[in-house]
Amino acid sequence: MENTPFIPAPSKRHVIGLRCAPIPKVRIGLVGLGQRGMRTLERYAFISGAAITCIADINADALAEANDRLARSGRDRARTFAGKDGWQEMCRLRDLDLIYICTDWASHCEMAVEAMRQGKHAAVEVPAATTVEECRLLVETAERTRRHCFMTENCCYDSFALATLQMRNAGLLGTITHCEGAYIHDLRDTFGITADADYKAVNIQEYKPGFYAFDVLEHGAPFAHLKLGVPGRHNVYNALSLCCGVRELGLVPADAVRAAANFTGAGRRFQIKGECNGAPVVDDY
Repeated sequence: MENTPFIPAPSKRHVIGLRCAPIPKVRIGLVGLGQRGMRTLERYAFISGAAITCIADINADALAEANDRLARSGRDRARTFAGKDGWQEMCRLRDLDLIYICTDWASHCEMAVEAMRQGKHAAVEVPAATTVEECRLLVETAERTRRHCFMTENCCYDSFALATLQMRNAGLLGTITHCEGAYIHDLRDTFGITADADYKAVNIQEYKPGFYAFDVLEHGAPFAHLKLGVPGRHNVYNALSLCCGVRELGLVPADAVRAAANFTGAGRRFQIKGECNGAPVVDDY
């Protein structure tokens, strides 16, 4: 481990067209293992010439889940860095080439700057910065360290975007006075027991009268086995919405398992009070 930041002598050269020596196999340190980070980890199973060798997150369960996914895809487990300062320790390693940042927006600039100061290239989820001052800091740090810093945004290279640019350059659109654009695809997840549900319950079993356990598939892949602490088959659907929420919040399947088991219901909502003459007494106002 190297504690001294890599900071070359000050340079006024810009980094447009910056070229660095080729790296035969890019060694990646991945920071942030929420939904975007986990999907990044999975995509790199199909990219040759790169390997995720280190992972950092504040959540120990997320680190364990990430290493399980690496192992299931036939890749080596990564070295882990836990806690709020783990990413800084990872940046100081000598055997990394790139820090890939998938954390919350507020931390993007700080992490990218530190990565470059430690001699690493930086890949940052959008946005790389949220203020003009942060933008200047990113540029100045890249110029000073001669390290690449880039956002992992690629929608601008979609075929329709490039076709529109070509039409504009060819003068086919006349005089453009206003442009407006946004994502138009539906990002909502669906849940249920039908074949086309994004989060699907399968192998539904009644493990005791009125209480259910089942497996959850996430886009067809195993997600978790849930054992509900509340009765009623309708709560299978409620638990599937829990799984969607877990992913949206950047948590891991183990969080859904614990929540489903530990939640035993709200007072006076199908609350079993006892028995009377052998019949259950239920308070459900």
